Amino acid sequence: ATCTEDGAKEHWKCTHCDKLFADAEGAKEIAEPEVIPATGHSKGEPVKENIVEPTCTTAGSYDEVVYCDVCGEVISLTTVDVPALGHEWGEWVVTKEPTVDAEGEETRTCARCGETETRAVPKLDPEAPVVYRNTAGDGNIWTKGSGVTSDFTFKRSIDDKTTYSHFTGILVDGTPVDASKYSADSGSVVVKLKASYLETLALGKHTLTALFDDGNSVDAAFTIVQKSTPGGGTTPSTPTKRTVSAVPALGDPGSVAGAVAAAATTLLAGAAVLKRKKH
Repeated sequence: ATCTEDGAKEHWKCTHCDKLFADAEGAKEIAEPEVIPATGHSKGEPVKENIVEPTCTTAGSYDEVVYCDVCGEVISLTTVDVPALGHEWGEWVVTKEPTVDAEGEETRTCARCGETETRAVPKLDPEAPVVYRNTAGDGNIWTKGSGVTSDFTFKRSIDDKTTYSHFTGILVDGTPVDASKYSADSGSVVVKLKASYLETLALGKHTLTALFDDGNSVDAAFTIVQKSTPGGGTTPSTPTKRTVSAVPALGDPGSVAGAVAAAATTLLAGAAVLKRKKH
């Protein structure tokens, strides 16, 4: 028997009379061989075929196929639709600063397919108070021994080209920093902490605060880390010098072993004297 067709039990047919027998000796004649019913299919686990991956904007699909574990015939086939994934948008990023006279522009990008979306940023209100913000450098990580500066950029909400003229200085962790320890350049305001100054700061997190004469102060965080060694660890500190006292020689009277040896020698000498006196 197969999955779909009946079979018959073993039997024999006489070549002379065409009679059927249940045994090879021809002792038990039968009218028809005993039928073995078809076994039916044995369902296997569903498998996915003809897969079309969905995208952000287009639906996908696949065929869910079930095969017979015995004969391999397709038992069932179902097409499954997979909905479009939708965009995975990132944060809006200002690509054109707004002014009092013109709108700005900001853009966001899909992390999955790279598509971008743009929207307008309203014009600035000339009557609104001036607001300063950090646009680069927040979250900087500076490594001891690197010799480079750590840079931060600050912008003004209105008439950004005047930002530098309103800049008055910086604080680090609430303490004023002398102008010799950093540079400040126009183009908004770009503050660069010098490496020689950064080397004096402790490892860990710090806060830089930019100060302006006509608006809010602005904070930006940065972290100082230890330089890594080629093996993956941090630079080791200088090892402490250890002084090891000299160990006295075995026969040295100043050593315990020397004292024991001296005592043993004395005892042997005494024993020799007693022995001579006995004789």
